[in-house]
Amino acid sequence: MVSVGLRLGLPLVLLGHLCLIGTCSLSGKFWHITDIHYQPLYYEGASVRDDCVSGTGSAGYYGSLGPCDVPIQTLQDTFTFMAKTLPNPDFILYTGDVVPHAPLNWDENGVLEYIGNVSSWFTTYFPGTTVFPVLGNHDTYPEYQMYPYEYWLYDQTAEIWSDFLDSDMQSTFKLGGYYTHLISPGLRVVALNTALYYSYNTYVNPQVHTDPAGQLAWMASVMDSAKANGEKVIVIYHVPTGYVGGIISPMHKVYNEELVTALEPYNSIIIGHFSGHDHLDMFRLLGPDLTATSEVSVGFVAGSLSPWYLANPRIRMFSYQVSAPFTMLDYTSYQFDLLLANELRRSTWFVEYTARAEYNLVDLSSSSIIQLYNEMQTNITLVDLYLKHWKGTEKPGELCADLDWCRLASVCSIGTSQWKPWLECMSPK
Repeated sequence: MVSVGLRLGLPLVLLGHLCLIGTCSLSGKFWHITDIHYQPLYYEGASVRDDCVSGTGSAGYYGSLGPCDVPIQTLQDTFTFMAKTLPNPDFILYTGDVVPHAPLNWDENGVLEYIGNVSSWFTTYFPGTTVFPVLGNHDTYPEYQMYPYEYWLYDQTAEIWSDFLDSDMQSTFKLGGYYTHLISPGLRVVALNTALYYSYNTYVNPQVHTDPAGQLAWMASVMDSAKANGEKVIVIYHVPTGYVGGIISPMHKVYNEELVTALEPYNSIIIGHFSGHDHLDMFRLLGPDLTATSEVSVGFVAGSLSPWYLANPRIRMFSYQVSAPFTMLDYTSYQFDLLLANELRRSTWFVEYTARAEYNLVDLSSSSIIQLYNEMQTNITLVDLYLKHWKGTEKPGELCADLDWCRLASVCSIGTSQWKPWLECMSPK
């Protein structure tokens, strides 16, 4: 228990001063990594059609642009790069999906082995650093299926993550994969299990399970206390709110609507939502009225480490104020050039972009992202820049057969995470 206590002590790394509008505030930094999808069976020269785990083909040394997951050499290179670039982050957010898309020999023990193996990389490369992890929709067996009550996955994962979760965090995690922790005086993390709401999870039924695992009731209690205590909150989860490019909701629609509504009373204390799942780089604005900026919170959906969906591996480094109001200041998106790395057989991490410089932002507050969203209404060049970063390619909206539709859908998906307002946005008069 002593080691856990030390790990959760969070000595903040004060990395400098940032002065905004005449006010100086100490800033800190943290990593956000998501959708690792580690594939230990990957080998160079395998068939991409066989997920790079069998046959003969064009699979490169460091990986292949889909549908293949992350080989061990790329995982090692990623952690080496992170530890070299920012060896002492204030904390690390890991928002789920350890298990590969094609795990082959797969059962309960296999899922736990994947979770344990990747967890050890965090403790090896970042000893003493607090990691806040959540489960992804692939981190279970059978695939996508999670029960809305305590069972083997929550119990045993909590034990595997004992380096990251203290006894209080483990106790609620075992109930449904959620927890909270006070990062530092005035700043709290709330970790939710949105994989539980995943649309392909048949173990929950919105008509039967009105609040699976009692998660929303628990969240409201935690948020009420945080609000009463004057705390700000970082919210982390795997499956993001809203609609993927405006196409579908990755959650059961009912649960998506209920989660967004349940968060509304607390938007004023939430300094950021951090998620993954979609393997895309996106923003979200949560709040029923975007003109009331103090009642709106910002979602940061990060690109994946896995190149499964034809995108280079990506990770993010965030900077934030380490004292009230704990504003998110900026992030740097790092990208790994797979094709060049395979050709040179060496690491090729580079800065894809920094948010403030790329989008001409003051910071990452709700008012800044709302301004960006408003500018996108009439600036197609800005929208195409945003779509370019969806997958980190030079071709805007690579996923889209109809680029005009995709431009509209992607912008509408920033502005609302609920179905009816999104439909209204998609049908302008």
